[in-house]
Amino acid sequence: MARFPMKLDPVMGRCQFADGAMRPVYDDRKKQYVIDDDGYRVYGVWLIPEDEPDLPLIVPADEGM
Repeated sequence: MARFPMKLDPVMGRCQFADGAMRPVYDDRKKQYVIDDDGYRVYGVWLIPEDEPDLPLIVPADEGM
């Protein structure tokens, strides 16, 4: 089976996986993806963008109400 080079999008960072491999994380302006061992794109949220706001503040409800 012939492998054709694919056009890769810009690298937005790197992520270490369970097998110990550090893989580049690409951004195609819609989703993030990594390239698996077989050369296929695996889409997911691999890195949280820096411009994301902080996590929301969770305030417990007052039980006396």
